Amino acid sequence: MAHRLIRQLALLAASTVISLASHAQLAQEPLLNRPNTVSPNLVLILDSSGSMDATYIYQYGNIDSSGMGMQGPNCSGDPNRPSMSPDINMLHYDPRVRYFPRKNYQGTDMTLSSSDLIDDWRVYFRKTTGSYTNGQLCDLNNYHNPYAPPDSLLVLGGSGKTYEINNDSSGGNNRSNHQFPKFINRADCTANTTWCTYTEERRNFSIWKKWYSTRARMTQTGIGLAFNDITPDSVRLGYSHIRQLNGSSVLARGVSTYNSAAGGTKDSFYTWLYGLDFDSGTPNLVAVDRVGKYFSRTDSDGPWATVPNPASTGISTVSSPSGPGKNEAITSHAGCRRSFSMLITDGFWNGDVPTTAGNADNTAFTIMPRPSGEAFVYKPEGPYSDGASNTLADIAMHYWGRDLRTDLSDRVPRIDTGSISNPSIWQNMSFYAVTLGLDGTLPRTTTTLAELTAGRTLWPSPTANSASTMDDTWHATINGRGEMIKANNANDLTNALNRMFTSIAGTPQTLSGVAVSTTFLKNGTRKYKPEYIPGTWSGRLSAIELDEETGNDKSPSRVFWQVESGPAVNGEPVSLIPAPASRNIATWSGSVGTVFNAANTGLDADLVNYVRGDPSKELRKTGGVYRSRDAKLGDIINSSPVFILDNLDLSYEKLTPAGSFGDYRRFYNEKKARAGVLFVGANDGMLHAFPDSNGVESFAYIPKAVIPKLEKLADVPYVHQYYVDGPNVETDAYLEGNWRNVLLGTTGAGAKAVYALDVTAPLEMTPSKIMWEINTTTTGFAQLGHVLSDVQAGITENGDWVAIFGNGYGSSDGIARLYVVNLQTGALLKTLSTNVGGTNGLGGVRIVRNAAQRIIGAYAGDLKGNMWKFDLTGSVANWKVALSASPLYAAGTTKPITPTPAVLPHPNGGNVVTFGTGKFFEEADKATTSAQTMYGIWDSLPFGTTSVPAFSTLTGTTSLVQQTITTVPVGTPTVNFFRVSSNPVNWGNGFTGTRGWYMHLPNSGQRVVYPVERMAGTFILASTLSPESSTPADLCVQSGSGSGWVYLIDGITGSGTTKPTLDTNKDGKVDGDDAQVSGFLDPVDGRPTSIIIESTRERERICIETAQTSCTRIDIQCGQIGAGACPITAVPGVKSREWRQLFMR
Repeated sequence: MAHRLIRQLALLAASTVISLASHAQLAQEPLLNRPNTVSPNLVLILDSSGSMDATYIYQYGNIDSSGMGMQGPNCSGDPNRPSMSPDINMLHYDPRVRYFPRKNYQGTDMTLSSSDLIDDWRVYFRKTTGSYTNGQLCDLNNYHNPYAPPDSLLVLGGSGKTYEINNDSSGGNNRSNHQFPKFINRADCTANTTWCTYTEERRNFSIWKKWYSTRARMTQTGIGLAFNDITPDSVRLGYSHIRQLNGSSVLARGVSTYNSAAGGTKDSFYTWLYGLDFDSGTPNLVAVDRVGKYFSRTDSDGPWATVPNPASTGISTVSSPSGPGKNEAITSHAGCRRSFSMLITDGFWNGDVPTTAGNADNTAFTIMPRPSGEAFVYKPEGPYSDGASNTLADIAMHYWGRDLRTDLSDRVPRIDTGSISNPSIWQNMSFYAVTLGLDGTLPRTTTTLAELTAGRTLWPSPTANSASTMDDTWHATINGRGEMIKANNANDLTNALNRMFTSIAGTPQTLSGVAVSTTFLKNGTRKYKPEYIPGTWSGRLSAIELDEETGNDKSPSRVFWQVESGPAVNGEPVSLIPAPASRNIATWSGSVGTVFNAANTGLDADLVNYVRGDPSKELRKTGGVYRSRDAKLGDIINSSPVFILDNLDLSYEKLTPAGSFGDYRRFYNEKKARAGVLFVGANDGMLHAFPDSNGVESFAYIPKAVIPKLEKLADVPYVHQYYVDGPNVETDAYLEGNWRNVLLGTTGAGAKAVYALDVTAPLEMTPSKIMWEINTTTTGFAQLGHVLSDVQAGITENGDWVAIFGNGYGSSDGIARLYVVNLQTGALLKTLSTNVGGTNGLGGVRIVRNAAQRIIGAYAGDLKGNMWKFDLTGSVANWKVALSASPLYAAGTTKPITPTPAVLPHPNGGNVVTFGTGKFFEEADKATTSAQTMYGIWDSLPFGTTSVPAFSTLTGTTSLVQQTITTVPVGTPTVNFFRVSSNPVNWGNGFTGTRGWYMHLPNSGQRVVYPVERMAGTFILASTLSPESSTPADLCVQSGSGSGWVYLIDGITGSGTTKPTLDTNKDGKVDGDDAQVSGFLDPVDGRPTSIIIESTRERERICIETAQTSCTRIDIQCGQIGAGACPITAVPGVKSREWRQLFMR
């Protein structure tokens, strides 16, 4: 109880701090969505049998011979207590659950009338747990009278309230003034903070009675709630019930785009759903077989047409289509569309047995993809094959293992969401099932599945009206490469449907880019690919081998490890994250690193266990109240992964005086000899560490700044939040007489915090390795905002080892500032304020080093379009905003500068600062289309200059040379590349005359939100995006995720390449047969990471790695602008990879 009070006070204090930041409202979900361009087909098959009118779902007891499932205790007499206990009858009213009204197709809650309100009800809470048999639990002494729930189930301060068995508004059981317990999920009780009134409890019960009290009502309501959340146009829905398919061989409605228009698919579906009646048997085999026949149609009214006819509901191809797409040639149907059937049933199947399939799962077959590709060969083996014929499993295999459209190219995308692995690329039907409280004869566990796969356990031959039909249904979902989930209540049903929609309408997305294990491509180089599943907001992380010749993913793909591979058949995650009690999780106390637990955080112990991965309090567990999860790893969206091994070489042997900093080369070789570990942040509140050897999480760190919002992770329903979502980088530093390897990171949009960890021994992480955490409660950092860019680090001229970062966005006073802190302790050394406010903030910082590798200054831009120069020469007292505290360049308030610039030495002295404009982290940014620009500005004054001549600062473009971008169509079919002009830049004296170049970005909404990265020579890589998407001519080309363009240009002059640089003809090499271009289209699927394929005197061959299976090859040849001299100048150190991305891929 004390811990819960401490937590409340801690959250109150934190909310006071957080409420001060009222400027930038950073988005808490990806700003752009990448839907399937070709929406999948889904036909819902609903059980309309008479058993759906039953008022019970039992987990134990005798099996009902008529196919209605378990009979429960089957007590005689009145009252039948087990039937009124939510601990026994999973369908009965449970006060621990908030029941939501049904929703209409518009998403509006349906209302209760006065006649719907029930004045009296009974609830029996069982004293014991576990299984039971016929005739048990009939007596009153088996139940609490009254029930006093434990504090762990109640809201804070809610202890001492009891729940009576009999509840009425009058008489001896009058509860009209009773204080009912307020359970954690009962947010509907608003009259009091710690208990529910009789009126509130009666309303909750009445909602249950009207919309949840039978299997049919619960199913209709649960489907209505789940289907309300489906994104419009993300799926094409058809539907029917089993009686209709059995009796009339038609669907109720054929597939059509799921939209919210009046009279549209959604409206029609809800009218049909809520108007169903329930009667007769359970002919599930016939129903699924006839949906398979429907998907076998080839006409342009049918399910594969671009615009299908929902009124065409038959299961046979029609010769004369009559719908809106009737004139479409059948060969124009999209070859990349997936099709799914989903059965929701409460009973054991019975009725006719179709002979369509035979023993399909025990028959070998081969499918050759069209027009070419690797053959898929099926060999009868576990867990797919069995000895029975014409089962539901055979029907599922028949329609999955046949190419239903042999006239179309096979371009169906494979599905791999962890729980579902579907390798088919041909047009077929996948099968999913939800069963209401039903089990088979085989335990549906990972162990059983392994035994079936190995052949040590065999599938039972199914018999109608028996539990073996549930085994057959599970078997069918395996053969149909789908999933089966058992639902005991409305929450289970809604969660099951949402999980299935994730695999049907969504695929894993990558936003944060990738990391690689080596800087030079070689045998064994790995790519580390983080992903997330939208909707469920679970994460995945894979280690993938790269081809040592090309830099592409190996073919066939070789995945060394994958952190999440589940959930398993029993719903539990299959994860490389250890068991909750075994995890090594640390946090920051405010002064030192400490173990993450209830005592050290003030959080409730149940919540701490939940954050650690304990599922026991999840809704899918009996008595659970927290959000259910199908993975232990949270979504990884914007946190850039960093691989800690030997990728970083800062050439610190150049530091002077020699011998004062130990032996850096020896330290670097020691780094090479250690084991590699990947660090990445996730929106489960943690920075995770995954050893390269096996991917099993070895350490996790929860920043103190995110602790106040950890409770939101357990919310039902869950509204996505960012937590540890910023970039991570590594640096080396000589601290306390030893070289150390340090990880620096930020929480991004998740919180206002920056942290440092000692990762010198990355497999030996403990709380003591947390060096510091800075947040808004840290002395001197009240104006810290959300830092979305890399933290920079190094040693200054005066010998201070420092970390440097802008204050980010959303600070309380909105003024742009640079922070310089002690790298060892995190103590503030200097704040350099620009004094420019008005919802402002300082973005990505690029430090500048001298020849001895000491920091002498930095450049960074702000939201007002100013590029600032910071002088860090001499003592701390001399550090200042350079140029008399005026910006080097002012682009204007419509051109915010958020990403990190690139800095290149100018041939006449000083530096050229290259940067782009644009922002993309607030909701309003999606609609912004104002023109943005790239600049290269010559700053001729050395750092340390005390006097500032006139014209040192600059505005406008009068003194700049314009470069332009033109489109170059290449090949057949046409692929667009881009040429950047090479207009000469005739430099002035550094103050008058030409001072640089500019280049307007030509596309609507196009902006630079990624760091400008220096490549070989003076070439820079500029990656840009626009939230606007063009509609591709090919329906199978993904769209809706914005558009991307990448340019390789000379950072000094802004000129494009003057020799072929890209493999435009896709022949695997760059030569004279390729077009001379400087830019290419980007799939906008994460930030690129460069890896060197080959480095010679004449050229540098680089591949740009992203989440795609193929990298983009760039050949930079000497003898041209940007790489004029041979050999090409190497860029010292390792290129930083830091940027902000808030969109799905």
